[in-house]
Amino acid sequence: MTKKFAADILGGKKFLLFLKDVKYVRNPPRFKEFSVKNIWTSIKNMPNAKDILKYFPDYGNKIYPNKEFMMNVLNTIDPGLIVKTLKDIRKNR
Repeated sequence: MTKKFAADILGGKKFLLFLKDVKYVRNPPRFKEFSVKNIWTSIKNMPNAKDILKYFPDYGNKIYPNKEFMMNVLNTIDPGLIVKTLKDIRKNR
């Protein structure tokens, strides 16, 4: 955790999840379509992006979150999103 992210949390701009509430994703697939860059770009373009991004630090243009962290946050906020995305990828392959 960076000082800026901690300050944003204390200032009410960013939020943390309780560990007991986190719905973990074990062994996310390594599909090209399921890369961190593709998912991060998709998150930023979602209508509810503001609700999701409040759980992540502010990253630069070419810096992305850890894949496991990102999957865990997404799976906790919207439990069906990961499964739906994987089904869509497999269907289109």
